[in-house]
Parts: sequence; C-alpha cells; structure tokens
Amino acid sequence: MAGQKRLPAVGDGNHPALHGSDTSTALSNLLLVTGNYGKPGTGGYPMRGHNNVQGASDFGCLRNMYPGYDKVTDESARQRWAKGWGVDPSQLSNEVGEGNFLMVQSADQGDIKAMYVIGEETAFPMPILITYIPPLKILILWWCRISFKPYCGVC
Repeated sequence: MAGQKRLPAVGDGNHPALHGSDTSTALSNLLLVTGNYGKPGTGGYPMRGHNNVQGASDFGCLRNMYPGYDKVTDESARQRWAKGWGVDPSQLSNEVGEGNFLMVQSADQGDIKAMYVIGEETAFPMPILITYIPPLKILILWWCRISFKPYCGVC
C-alpha cells in the first residue's frame, strides 16, 4: 500500500457521528503513514451530502450567511442584499440563527413550535438519535418534504 496513490472519499455522514472525529483522525493517520498526503493524486476528500450541503450553502441556506457566503453580521452585505431583494434592511436579521442541535433543544424547551424541513431526514444524521427524536414529537407542526419519507422514523 505504501507508495501507491490513494484517494479515499468519505461520506458526510461520518463527521456528525458520535465518534466521527476519531474516524476522520484514523483516516488521516492512514494516509500519512502510507505517504498519501502532499503529492498529486493523493489526500482525503470528504464528500458533502445531506440535502446537497454544498449547493444549499452556496445558495444561502446557512444560518450565518446570505447567498454567496456574505455574513449576516456584515452590515454592508445586509444593505446590499436588502437593496437587491427590494426590502428595507431592517427586515433582514443581522443575527446568526440557531443550528440543528440548538433548534431541537429549543423545541424540547417549547421555544420552537413548528419546523418545515425540506430535503433532509433531520434525525437520521444526528449522533445520538435517541435524544434527538423526542423533542421533534412535541412540535405542533412537523412537516418533512422529502423524497424518502417512508424511511423517516419521525415523519
């Protein structure tokens, strides 16, 4: 194996897993000891997958970014997007939104009453599934719009 070029592609589901960091470290160590870093045709390539993560991110579906990776905390970006969308800048938040884990905690505390999820099985990629599902069951409205709905454990 040493001296041969290796290009492992690792699925996105590995990273949020309970021991995802250990798995990533082990893969990196394997590449290092086999000499598969720093040369053409070598290295590790994590693939982004859930809900077309890369495309959704480019499009502005991130809690801290406008499209094009403009930060919501950047006042000039907020002004530019408000003008482009034809709205008053005060209608665009300059605060970073909550991520998946915080939204589930907020649902569990009763602060979030509804979720509309497009293109993702929300519970499946989470590291500790057993603690993730109960808060979703107490939502007043839980709408999953996905092509593989029959396989969702909570929809």
